[in-house]
Amino acid sequence: MNILNYSQISSSTRECVVCFVEQPEREFYPTYSEKCRHTRRYICNKCTSYSVKTILDSGISSRVACPEINCLVKWNSDEIRRVLLATENNLLLRKYDAYLIKRFFENQFNFFWCAHECGSGQYDYRRVTRNWKITCSQCKRDTCAFHRIKWHEGMTCEQYDRLYPSSDTRTRKWIKKNSKKCPRCQCNIEKDGGCDHITCQKCRYEFCWDCLIDYSSFKNYANVEHKINCRNHPIGKFVLPMRFLKFRR
Repeated sequence: MNILNYSQISSSTRECVVCFVEQPEREFYPTYSEKCRHTRRYICNKCTSYSVKTILDSGISSRVACPEINCLVKWNSDEIRRVLLATENNLLLRKYDAYLIKRFFENQFNFFWCAHECGSGQYDYRRVTRNWKITCSQCKRDTCAFHRIKWHEGMTCEQYDRLYPSSDTRTRKWIKKNSKKCPRCQCNIEKDGGCDHITCQKCRYEFCWDCLIDYSSFKNYANVEHKINCRNHPIGKFVLPMRFLKFRR
């Protein structure tokens, strides 16, 4: 991406298509991503920042996209930070940085947040089993690694499950019935309508909801790459010829 030289920007003004305020040309620079499909911006920095803030406040950080008309290219974390830096939105920038750090650690299988909400967490590379207690290095209180809750003092994990079956057991049954695990990161995913092409919001893995096959293995080919018992597998006399037919995008 070219480094912006403000001395080269014209002193003329332009009207933002969102707030309809006449703004200096510098308020429409820079282009935040090289992937953007437009060569010129029509939404000022302030409105762009507000668009990003609205999406981040809703908790859907993976869907931050360029708001320019006919663009909608998804921005990565560096590009989102560039928007916030350009508008000097330091409060939201710190909040977003904290989110990135938290998300990084949550993607680590052997990282555990303290259940006592002291804000600390730590790694433990032992295999997760029942009756596994982790003592927080910050507040020195215990967390149950198996349930990821405050340690159930005086009870084993089995006793805890028997004593509190209403919440834990019902929740697990509901999750098992209404969701599937991502084949890559094992995160539980609930499907609420739409097609069977699923993208995990945690690790971005793409797969078929019905047969769990890796989407990248067949997205350029006919649907015969699905497992034979998958509802997306074409059944009929054209199955064999289609196996060797590559479709162009």
